[in-house]
Amino acid sequence: MDSIDLDISWVEKHERLLNIYENYQREHMDSIKICYIYVNLKSEIEKVICENEQLFFNGNYNVISKERVLQIVQNKKLLDHNLKYTIDNILVYNVSIEPENIQKYVNSESVECFLKIYPIIDEIQLPPSIFIFHEINSIYFIFKQSEVKPKSILKIGDKVKENVKKTKSVRIQENLYKNSHNITKKKI
Repeated sequence: MDSIDLDISWVEKHERLLNIYENYQREHMDSIKICYIYVNLKSEIEKVICENEQLFFNGNYNVISKERVLQIVQNKKLLDHNLKYTIDNILVYNVSIEPENIQKYVNSESVECFLKIYPIIDEIQLPPSIFIFHEINSIYFIFKQSEVKPKSILKIGDKVKENVKKTKSVRIQENLYKNSHNITKKKI
């Protein structure tokens, strides 16, 4: 009988949860869930796409490099219907509470915010977190639909004017040099 590969990772995860009081140290994550949220012109969520992104360890943090963030934005700004979107915000939700403070946090009525807004041109740094929070740690790229304005072909000064009717007058002068015996002048 052939051996069948069974996924028993859930058993290991369950055992870790049972021993949570003995084993809640902050750990680095291998990957994180990224959700791309597309908002239309009416400020309604049009579509949400979620994917896992590989993280790289850089000293004390897991990171997504600045180059990778820009690549993600570039690749995800077009949606299925060839609608163009621009990045509005990057939000990172990472529960990075210290293990010794977890009981205080659970019993407390105050809410600590683990949501952070990142600039688009920065790398995303994620400090280690307790393994039970790895599944809820997420990054959200919020894209807003770009308005497409029709372009006018008439330009007056620096501003574009639409629905402006212009007429161009052309004057035709009679040749004043009729008797010049078809002499051409050279341009100097």
